[in-house]
Amino acid sequence: WRGEIVTFTTSGDQLTTERLIDAGGKGLFTRELDAALDRGEVDVTVHSLKDVPSVLPEGQRFVAFPDREDPREGFLSPHATSLNELKQGARVGTASLRREAQTLALRPDVEIVTFRGNVATRMRKLEEGLADATYLAMAGLTRLGMAHLAHPIPLEDMLPAAGQGIVGVVARETLAEDAAEAFEKMNHEPTEAAAHIERAFLAALDGSCRTPIAAHTFDKGDTWSVKGEVLSLDGKQTWSASGSCAKASMLELKALEAPMLDLSGIYNLVFTSANGVRFFVEAVGGITEHVADLTTWCVGPATADAAEAAGFQRIVRGDGNSDELARLILSSECTEDGFLHNAMPDFWHFMRRFPHQRYKRMRFRRSAPVRVRLFWFIQPRLRMFLRPCLKVYQW
Repeated sequence: WRGEIVTFTTSGDQLTTERLIDAGGKGLFTRELDAALDRGEVDVTVHSLKDVPSVLPEGQRFVAFPDREDPREGFLSPHATSLNELKQGARVGTASLRREAQTLALRPDVEIVTFRGNVATRMRKLEEGLADATYLAMAGLTRLGMAHLAHPIPLEDMLPAAGQGIVGVVARETLAEDAAEAFEKMNHEPTEAAAHIERAFLAALDGSCRTPIAAHTFDKGDTWSVKGEVLSLDGKQTWSASGSCAKASMLELKALEAPMLDLSGIYNLVFTSANGVRFFVEAVGGITEHVADLTTWCVGPATADAAEAAGFQRIVRGDGNSDELARLILSSECTEDGFLHNAMPDFWHFMRRFPHQRYKRMRFRRSAPVRVRLFWFIQPRLRMFLRPCLKVYQW
């Protein structure tokens, strides 16, 4: 498979002195590439995973994670081989909040100076005496053939950014099948697993360049072990945790990144397909006693059978007609209760069956008599179709 390489200089690349937090955040390194991908100017984009926000733009997906490079931090200094060897009050250059907080946690006496730029720029700044030391990711240095310039810092001493050393290849959901198969061949499953685990860690903590946060996944043979930490900006406080689990399927790992469903205030579930039942069960990680007791409205026999098999107890069976299901719901005594709809392909058609006034209020008012939250697990192309039409809750 042959293709053309298109290079970009992103907004993040153009920053030489300003912090990411002051200039717009992580998306500065992906914004131009995301837009080009959406416009169809390129078919795939290649990112350093640690620069990618925890949620991809609508209609995009990862298609490959090549083998991970060295995830460690590299320490660069003309005066020392490690942070501990620096003189009292030395200046350490970095624009990363994580590196700053980790440095201050280890050496509260040093002075942090804002330091940005590519390898050549940072080396020049060191030579000019603007700082006594700085950091660069060993992965980047290794890929450039410049690993000899730095002293690798053990992972036990400085935990890297989530995804450090991983390259993520992103494409539109509509990428041609033969192209997707070609990228699949370059995918490295252990790296893919680590990527999903670490991105799930970021998503759960709402991690961004505004938060000093670090995480790394360790392959322990039959188990995955992950360690994460969050620090105060001044490095005086550190919260860390680690855990291990048996290796799961890739489907289960990908599900970790999905937003967690908040069922507070929800007393009714509306399913308009058996697939909707399946997606819901996967999203909540199984049917608990509380969930099983929610009133479950099913459009037809097949959907109801799927709900019963999943463990739901209070099932209202429709006859396969969404008009009739809409009338059944409206005639019930539960229209003041919270509803969660599975948002399958016929969601739009189902919703329009409601009387105009009620439907309008459901779409545009949070205080609507029937509150519907959109369960946003639908096919990407359908998502693009539905988004302009729907004004209901989503997460």
